[in-house]
Amino acid sequence: MTALLLLLALQIPVTSDTMLKDWRPDSAVAYDSVPVIYNQWWEETQDCAGVKELKLSRINWFSVKTIPIYVGFPCQGAYRCFGWWKARGHEVFIAHNQMLNEYVIKHEMLHEILWDENVERKFMEHHKLFQKCGLS
Repeated sequence: MTALLLLLALQIPVTSDTMLKDWRPDSAVAYDSVPVIYNQWWEETQDCAGVKELKLSRINWFSVKTIPIYVGFPCQGAYRCFGWWKARGHEVFIAHNQMLNEYVIKHEMLHEILWDENVERKFMEHHKLFQKCGLS
């Protein structure tokens, strides 16, 4: 049972920053440049959310080194994450081996899009959008 729970914990794809505003992974390094494919994924994610006016350049992207045996990086105690979005600083942290994982990147992008003060939605509406966009 413990092995199953550990496996499930490692399968958690992403999580968002709500209380740990100043938390940052120790091995986080700013991207030298954003992969070109992110522009397409940003447009697709905005289209799904029904938003168009936001700029991808507002996000500060960070790569996080991971222990080879694990896919993600430590976050929120015992959990491991592939990605972590922070409203403060518009920061997104991505496990270095997930930097081209469309699902992980789009999920974090959707957090950023939905947090914008111009897009006011309730929590359940957010959840429905994550489902509609295939990013829950």
